[in-house]
Amino acid sequence: MLTNVSRHEETLLGLPDLEMTLSDLLHDIQIVRRPDHGIVMAKEYDKQLRALISSLNRCWKAKCDMLGGSLNHLQLVVETSSGPLAISTSGQFLVPSSCPGSILIDFIVNNRHKANTLLKEHERKSIKTEAILHKCQSELDICSLERDASLPPDKILTFCENLMKEAYNVKDLLKGARVLITFHSSISDDGKLLVPWNWVDIYD
Repeated sequence: MLTNVSRHEETLLGLPDLEMTLSDLLHDIQIVRRPDHGIVMAKEYDKQLRALISSLNRCWKAKCDMLGGSLNHLQLVVETSSGPLAISTSGQFLVPSSCPGSILIDFIVNNRHKANTLLKEHERKSIKTEAILHKCQSELDICSLERDASLPPDKILTFCENLMKEAYNVKDLLKGARVLITFHSSISDDGKLLVPWNWVDIYD
């Protein structure tokens, strides 16, 4: 048992080095982990990183110049081997660990401007989202107002805008409450109020 724990910790501690190696191969692109992925075992993530690194190493000399200068303004997420090669709505490259290195480099080269535009737009919306969350919490006297990490900024903005429109009707109900914006309605074991982001459409 102790041996298994020790091996898990060793693998976990080695992940940042593997992410750095992958980043170096792709001209300093940021390697990030999406919060809505749930728990990915360290050993499995280790395998995914190593597979992608190995694939890139096989074509790196022939392809690396195509990437140009630094890509440290872009983000890449390593997915499971069965996932699609795509760009998320927030501008992150979503890359299956089984993706051939040459195809990945071509995809980044052809889509880096689109990814950068989406990232900037996501950052702009995120800043606006944080501001309106703070406004809602303050004006409605809510004890805490949190959000499910998998909810995109657009849905949070919709929730808050609707909440402010109904401020007169909901202020007394939410005063002092701990609220979590999510996909469904419920009350957690610790008394937190879970409210769906589209609550107006559901309860109207």
